[in-house]
Amino acid sequence: MLIAVVRLDLRADHFCPGKKNYERVRWCLSHGPQLTFNLLIVWEPPDETICPSSVAAYFESRGHCVSMCRPKFLQRHDYNVSVPVISPTDERECCTPSELIEWLGAYSVGADLQSGAPDNFVNTYEPPVASILLGKVVYLQWTGFFTYLRIQKLFAAIRNYLSKREAVPWISLYVQGFSDSPVSWRLKEHQYYTSGENNYTLFLQPDGNCLAYTLLESNKRPKATSSGKRKK
Repeated sequence: MLIAVVRLDLRADHFCPGKKNYERVRWCLSHGPQLTFNLLIVWEPPDETICPSSVAAYFESRGHCVSMCRPKFLQRHDYNVSVPVISPTDERECCTPSELIEWLGAYSVGADLQSGAPDNFVNTYEPPVASILLGKVVYLQWTGFFTYLRIQKLFAAIRNYLSKREAVPWISLYVQGFSDSPVSWRLKEHQYYTSGENNYTLFLQPDGNCLAYTLLESNKRPKATSSGKRKK
């Protein structure tokens, strides 16, 4: 399956009625395949006095069927949990990035983190050696369609929360994009069936440091360049 991504700069000065580029795009959209599909739309108003749902009224006034989608929220509280250490101290070492991500994934899905052992037939997972026991761990999950501005506000809120609670070793923020999104990093084509990872994880610490983790796929690999001339 081949998906072509076409980029249109709607804010360009030359993209206006009467110009060749504008009229060409308009003709293609009017005479191309008449597709019917659902869209998810989220809008950040430029003014706080404007209601974000105004975009729904705009499309509804033009004959489109509009329905409100509300984010889903899930929370979980766990007690006496061994949490990986990500900042080394004089008394203890820190875990590796792979151990940290593996633990976070297992904890997020509610896996058993306590009874694992190499000879256990049911569960062989064991927490990293560099771990500390916390009395309470909170898991919060929102599922919906969020803009990057919402993510930035959440990031700032977490950093502010951590700055006032030194007893909290770290807080992680995991962001997962839609698996069938047409575009991914840097608005490049999303390789949905090959390597379409579009997620990242941030580990925030009370001292202000932040550890970022993301999978390296084809759209994010650095391109090899050569400055030398080829000899004939």
